Amino acid sequence: MTISLITGGSGFIGQHLVNQLIDTGQRVRILDIEPPETLRPMVEFVQGSVTDRSAVRTAMDGVRHVYHTAAIPHLWIAEPRRFHETNVVGTQIVFEQALQAKAEKVVHTSSALVLIDCKDRRRAMTLNEGHQSCEHGLIGHYARSKWHAEAVARRFADKLPVVVVMPTLPLGPGDHHFTPPSRMLLDFVNGKNFAYADCILNIMDVRDVAAGHRLACERGRPGQRYILNRHSIHMASFLQCLQQVTERDMPTWRVPGGMALVVSAMLELWSSAFSGRAPIAPLDGVRTGLRPIVFDGRLAQSELGLPTRPLTDTLRDAVAWLASAGHLKDGLLSTRLAFSDQ
Repeated sequence: MTISLITGGSGFIGQHLVNQLIDTGQRVRILDIEPPETLRPMVEFVQGSVTDRSAVRTAMDGVRHVYHTAAIPHLWIAEPRRFHETNVVGTQIVFEQALQAKAEKVVHTSSALVLIDCKDRRRAMTLNEGHQSCEHGLIGHYARSKWHAEAVARRFADKLPVVVVMPTLPLGPGDHHFTPPSRMLLDFVNGKNFAYADCILNIMDVRDVAAGHRLACERGRPGQRYILNRHSIHMASFLQCLQQVTERDMPTWRVPGGMALVVSAMLELWSSAFSGRAPIAPLDGVRTGLRPIVFDGRLAQSELGLPTRPLTDTLRDAVAWLASAGHLKDGLLSTRLAFSDQ
C-alpha cells in the first residue's frame, strides 16, 4: 500500500489533503509539531518539526510520496527569522531526507506570492507559471522565504521527481490556526472591519487546493509549476457575495490605498513594539493586495483536471464551520447554512 508523508499535515491545507488521500485508500503519515484535530484510521502521526533532521528521517521511512506543505503561513510574526528557519532550512532538510529515502515523487507547496515583484507597482498584470521574479523585489519576509524554499526544491529536481504547486489564498472550513484569509473572513463576519481597501483577491477553496496537491502527485509533470487559483475578484464584489451568504451587512466604506498603507504600518508597529499579536491588516498583505494582479490557474485545470467549486459554496461552508466552532461573536447565523466537508 502506498505510504504518503504530509509535512504540516495538521495544518489547514494538510488536513484536507490527509482526508482526500485516505478516501482514495492510501496510508498517510503526518509530520507536524502538533497532532491533527482528529486522527483517522490509516493515519500515523510523527511529532516533530521539519527543522528536526531526526524527526524528518523517521517520518520518511518507507514513504513513496512526499507532500511538503509545512511552513509558517502568516504574513507577520514577532520573530521574522523563523520564516527562514522553518520555510527554507526545513525545506532543505525535507528534500535531503526524501532523496535518501528514495521517494518516488515530491509535491512542494510554494505560494503564488513568489511571483509578485514590487517593481511592478500598480500595473495590472496576469501572471502565470512562467513569470520570474527577483528575490529583492518580493514583498515581505514570508514571500522571500517561500521564494528561497522553492529554489531549494528546484535544486533537487534533477535528483527527484519534484512538482511545485502555487496556491493563492486558500479559504474554506477547518482553519483551526486561522491563516490570513480565514482571519480576514472572520473579522468581516464579526464586524471588526468597518472599511476595506480596493484590491483583487485571488481565492481557491482549500479543498480544491488539497485536490491540486493530490492531482499534482498523480498527473503533474516533474519540474513543472502549477498555480492553484480559481476566483479573482475585487474586494467589493467579494463582500457582496459574503453579505448574500451570511445575510449580514458588510462594510461599504472604501479606504484609499495610501491610507490603508499608513494604518497597516501603524498597526504593525504596535504589534512589534507592544502587543506581540499579529495585526488585523499586516503591512505586507496590504502592499500585496494593492497590486491589481490576477493569477492564471488554467494550466492546473487543463493538465491536472483540477476541480473548482463556486465561491458561494466556499464562503457558505467556511462561515458555517466558523459558527459550528463557536467563532462568531453573537452566534447569529441563518439556519440555511450547513457545513459540508466534501
